[in-house]
Amino acid sequence: MAKIIRVVVGVLFKNNKVLIASRPHNKSYCGYWEFPGGKIELRESLYETLTRELEEEIGIITKSNYFKYIMFIKQPYENYEVELNVMMVTDWLNTPVAVEKQELFWQPVNQPCRKYPLLSTTQKILDYFKDYNL
Repeated sequence: MAKIIRVVVGVLFKNNKVLIASRPHNKSYCGYWEFPGGKIELRESLYETLTRELEEEIGIITKSNYFKYIMFIKQPYENYEVELNVMMVTDWLNTPVAVEKQELFWQPVNQPCRKYPLLSTTQKILDYFKDYNL
Protein backbone atom coordinates (compact mmCIF):
# COMPACT_ATOMS: atom_id res chain seq x y z
CA MET A 1 0.00 0.00 0.00
CA ALA A 2 1.37 3.41 -1.01
CA LYS A 3 2.10 6.06 1.57
CA ILE A 4 -0.65 8.73 1.63
CA ILE A 5 0.28 12.39 1.94
CA ARG A 6 -2.57 14.75 2.87
CA VAL A 7 -2.17 18.25 1.44
CA VAL A 8 -4.13 21.49 1.10
CA VAL A 9 -3.41 24.22 -1.46
CA GLY A 10 -4.74 27.73 -1.92
CA VAL A 11 -5.82 29.25 -5.22
CA LEU A 12 -5.31 33.02 -4.85
CA PHE A 13 -7.33 35.11 -7.32
CA LYS A 14 -6.52 38.65 -8.41
CA ASN A 15 -7.74 40.36 -11.61
CA ASN A 16 -8.67 37.04 -13.28
CA LYS A 17 -5.25 35.58 -12.51
CA VAL A 18 -4.18 32.85 -10.09
CA LEU A 19 -0.88 32.65 -8.25
CA ILE A 20 1.33 29.64 -8.98
CA ALA A 21 4.77 28.93 -7.57
CA SER A 22 7.74 26.82 -8.61
CA ARG A 23 8.74 24.10 -6.16
CA PRO A 24 11.95 25.01 -4.28
CA HIS A 25 15.21 23.22 -5.06
CA ASN A 26 15.24 21.32 -1.75
CA LYS A 27 11.93 19.52 -2.45
CA SER A 28 10.91 16.64 -4.73
CA TYR A 29 9.76 17.73 -8.18
CA CYS A 30 11.83 20.91 -7.79
CA GLY A 31 11.13 23.45 -10.51
CA TYR A 32 7.63 22.10 -11.17
CA TRP A 33 4.81 24.64 -10.86
CA GLU A 34 2.08 24.26 -8.26
CA PHE A 35 -0.32 26.19 -6.07
CA PRO A 36 1.00 27.31 -2.67
CA GLY A 37 0.13 25.10 0.29
CA GLY A 38 1.47 22.05 2.03
CA LYS A 39 1.14 18.96 4.18
CA ILE A 40 -1.55 18.73 6.80
CA GLU A 41 0.05 18.18 10.21
CA LEU A 42 -1.40 15.88 12.88
CA ARG A 43 -4.56 17.35 14.48
CA GLU A 44 -4.48 20.34 12.10
CA SER A 45 -7.59 21.41 10.17
CA LEU A 46 -7.50 22.33 6.47
CA TYR A 47 -7.92 25.98 7.46
CA GLU A 48 -5.11 25.88 10.02
CA THR A 49 -2.78 24.18 7.56
CA LEU A 50 -3.50 26.58 4.73
CA THR A 51 -3.18 29.63 6.96
CA ARG A 52 0.20 28.39 8.25
CA GLU A 53 1.52 27.31 4.85
CA LEU A 54 0.55 30.52 3.03
CA GLU A 55 2.35 32.58 5.66
CA GLU A 56 5.45 30.32 5.56
CA GLU A 57 5.65 30.07 1.76
CA ILE A 58 4.46 33.42 0.44
CA GLY A 59 4.22 35.69 3.49
CA ILE A 60 0.49 36.42 3.41
CA ILE A 61 -1.95 36.52 6.32
CA THR A 62 -5.33 34.88 5.82
CA LYS A 63 -8.39 33.92 7.85
CA SER A 64 -10.69 30.93 7.49
CA ASN A 65 -13.55 33.13 6.26
CA TYR A 66 -11.30 34.01 3.26
CA PHE A 67 -11.37 30.34 2.12
CA LYS A 68 -13.88 28.45 -0.01
CA TYR A 69 -13.49 24.68 -0.41
CA ILE A 70 -13.38 23.80 -4.12
CA MET A 71 -12.38 20.18 -4.74
CA PHE A 72 -10.54 17.04 -3.71
CA ILE A 73 -8.00 15.34 -6.01
CA LYS A 74 -6.38 11.96 -5.42
CA GLN A 75 -3.08 11.80 -7.31
CA PRO A 76 -0.84 8.70 -7.41
CA TYR A 77 2.92 9.14 -7.76
CA GLU A 78 5.63 6.48 -7.96
CA ASN A 79 6.14 5.90 -4.21
CA TYR A 80 3.16 7.64 -2.62
CA GLU A 81 -0.31 9.03 -3.20
CA VAL A 82 -1.34 12.64 -2.59
CA GLU A 83 -4.78 13.51 -1.26
CA LEU A 84 -5.11 17.14 -2.32
CA ASN A 85 -7.71 19.54 -0.92
CA VAL A 86 -8.13 22.69 -3.01
CA MET A 87 -9.34 25.95 -1.44
CA MET A 88 -10.04 29.24 -3.18
CA VAL A 89 -8.53 32.17 -1.26
CA THR A 90 -10.67 35.27 -1.68
CA ASP A 91 -8.71 37.80 0.41
CA TRP A 92 -5.40 38.20 2.22
CA LEU A 93 -3.10 40.72 3.85
CA ASN A 94 0.40 41.53 2.50
CA THR A 95 1.72 41.09 -1.01
CA PRO A 96 2.76 37.51 -1.86
CA VAL A 97 6.56 37.15 -1.88
CA ALA A 98 8.89 34.22 -2.54
CA VAL A 99 9.79 33.42 1.08
CA GLU A 100 11.34 30.07 0.07
CA LYS A 101 13.21 31.63 -2.89
CA GLN A 102 10.77 29.99 -5.30
CA GLU A 103 9.46 31.74 -8.40
CA LEU A 104 5.93 33.20 -8.30
CA PHE A 105 3.75 33.88 -11.32
CA TRP A 106 0.24 35.33 -11.77
CA GLN A 107 -1.27 33.04 -14.43
CA PRO A 108 -4.31 34.37 -16.37
CA VAL A 109 -7.14 31.87 -15.81
CA ASN A 110 -8.46 32.07 -19.37
CA GLN A 111 -5.10 31.43 -21.11
CA PRO A 112 -2.89 28.35 -21.46
CA CYS A 113 -0.31 28.19 -18.69
CA ARG A 114 2.98 29.92 -19.55
CA LYS A 115 5.04 28.05 -16.96
CA TYR A 116 6.37 24.48 -17.29
CA PRO A 117 6.66 21.83 -16.12
CA LEU A 118 3.39 21.67 -14.19
CA LEU A 119 2.44 19.09 -11.60
CA SER A 120 -0.51 17.15 -13.03
CA THR A 121 -2.72 18.40 -10.18
CA THR A 122 -1.83 22.00 -11.08
CA GLN A 123 -3.15 21.49 -14.60
CA LYS A 124 -6.35 19.90 -13.26
CA ILE A 125 -6.94 22.91 -11.00
CA LEU A 126 -6.18 25.39 -13.80
CA ASP A 127 -8.65 23.53 -16.04
CA TYR A 128 -11.33 23.81 -13.35
CA PHE A 129 -10.85 27.57 -12.97
CA LYS A 130 -10.43 28.51 -16.66
CA ASP A 131 -13.99 29.90 -16.87
CA TYR A 132 -13.92 31.74 -13.53
CA ASN A 133 -14.25 35.50 -13.64
CA LEU A 134 -13.07 37.11 -10.40
